[in-house]
Amino acid sequence: MQTGYDVALKMAAQELETMKPEAVCARCGALYRDGEYFIPWFGIPRALSAGNDSQRIIWMHYMLSEGAKKPSGGQSRLIAYRDMDEAIFNETKHENLAVRPLLSYFGQQPEALLETGKLCGSRPAGLGDASITVDVLPYMPLTFVIWAGDDEFPAQASVLFDETVKGWLCSEDVVVLGKLAVSELIQIHKNSKLT
Repeated sequence: MQTGYDVALKMAAQELETMKPEAVCARCGALYRDGEYFIPWFGIPRALSAGNDSQRIIWMHYMLSEGAKKPSGGQSRLIAYRDMDEAIFNETKHENLAVRPLLSYFGQQPEALLETGKLCGSRPAGLGDASITVDVLPYMPLTFVIWAGDDEFPAQASVLFDETVKGWLCSEDVVVLGKLAVSELIQIHKNSKLT
């Protein structure tokens, strides 16, 4: 019996096969060589075939989308997940799969978020007590924010998106993207402690 992931993977792969690699790469910043797509994930080209099911689905949906252009003047704004179309259906999932893990891991150590950001080519975001903006995909920056807790208030976290995310992925895919990105940040930090 096929799962939803199996169906989504099969449909996305079939659609991608019908497209010219040059056009796909020009639109989304992917690379194509020796019959294989490579998608820059956190700035590092990863073979599409090497990703897990969730990564491959999100990466292919990103590659298949029409994309989004920056507003005139080149400035776009950050949005919370709740500002996405149809976010009401998935906001709790976003909180549980992206925001809470970010808070759980970095909430008591905001400086670790900044250290991790240095390892993955992030930019300072100037929000909260610690924040970074990472190009998780070539035209898709995500901003991760930690507000340190104190005696009165608990620590808080946010995962914010460039408003152009709406042109790249549907709200359900953005939930998965947030989860994958937070998991990647945590893994980068854990790996840095092993060396």
